[in-house]
Amino acid sequence: ERLRKRGNEFGTTTGRPRRCGWLDLFVAKYAVEVNGINEISLTKFDILDKEKNIQVCVGYSIEGKEMDYFPITEMQYCNPIYETLPGWETDTSKIKKPADLPENARRYIKSIEDFLEVPVKRVGVGPRRDQIIEF
Repeated sequence: ERLRKRGNEFGTTTGRPRRCGWLDLFVAKYAVEVNGINEISLTKFDILDKEKNIQVCVGYSIEGKEMDYFPITEMQYCNPIYETLPGWETDTSKIKKPADLPENARRYIKSIEDFLEVPVKRVGVGPRRDQIIEF
């Protein structure tokens, strides 16, 4: 709920709240593999600025058994496996260079790159066009 409010994730015409959650790296990895993605951009990065801890989904289990493949036909039976990473609790909205990001923010980005095996090329740290960090 707090991420939805911070990110202003409500339908433009309906005002209905959008479903929001932690980054699902397991699903993202599947998307990278089936679509041949060779780089990614992270948007709304700044909404994580106030989080003490950040969770990322790194897999799924069914009845306690960790899945080694993306269980697309069995998702209703799956439970997410989360890894908790330390947040940075620092405003990133004015940052222009990757080196100026807080250390934990850089570690978060590196963990995404390592899991997905593709580089992060851009990070959006605000709603304006000039609030993009190029890597």
